[in-house]
Amino acid sequence: MAEHHTGKPGARQDTPDDRQRLRCILAVVPRPSPKKASKRPPPVDHAAAKPRTSRPSLPLTRERIAQAALQLIDAHGLADFSTRKLGAELGCEAMAFYNHFPGKEAILDAVVERMVAKVAVPPREAGTWVERARMFARSFRALARIHPRAFPLIPTRRFNAPGTLAMLESVYATFLGEGLDPLAAVKVYRTLGNFLAGTALNEIAVAEFAAAAPTTDPAATTLSSLATVAPYLAPAYFDEVFEFGLEVVLTGCQHLVVQDNERNRPGAR
Repeated sequence: MAEHHTGKPGARQDTPDDRQRLRCILAVVPRPSPKKASKRPPPVDHAAAKPRTSRPSLPLTRERIAQAALQLIDAHGLADFSTRKLGAELGCEAMAFYNHFPGKEAILDAVVERMVAKVAVPPREAGTWVERARMFARSFRALARIHPRAFPLIPTRRFNAPGTLAMLESVYATFLGEGLDPLAAVKVYRTLGNFLAGTALNEIAVAEFAAAAPTTDPAATTLSSLATVAPYLAPAYFDEVFEFGLEVVLTGCQHLVVQDNERNRPGAR
């Protein structure tokens, strides 16, 4: 078969057999599939991913945690308090508190410490130990009115935080500095402290009852003596009753301390 030449001399032209052979080769060679558009994940909004809180993010400190716990108890009561709710209030997980406190009980100790820090222990220049004890008693009782829901922590927990121990140190220093012997100082403080704690808890309970049930209990009207004194059990007479009891306690303590001193005086029979 004659060859047909086109273009440069000596160039070989494709024949039908060549074209058929090329088609067979191309048929077995895999063709790349068309590239699909890659789906990239949407950009992450890191600001939106963070939990939103109603307050700016502030560093946690012992003071901030204790103050928030006190406010939470004041608002909702001691029975409703939990570290989970405290975390929600501060915009953090409850586990974050373990960097500052070993547990919930230690947080409650810090709440007591924060309240007790408001109690005034008058200096020596304020008067005799009886006068200073009277000022201390009034300041201590005021806590029950400022923090009625958190106050029960004070008489029901042992004072073991630095702030509460500092208050005890100041109180006992007052008595010892006025010449009371150690046993007498303990007797006076314990007697006064028990009166203050019991009175405050009673006032809180009566005030809550009066607010929840302002009407007279029908059963009380059948008890003539109780009905007679009932008006004076109301919160309106708290101050007068407290001052009477405080005077009885302090006058009695002063009398007994003097009596003990006389008894223990060298040469006394």
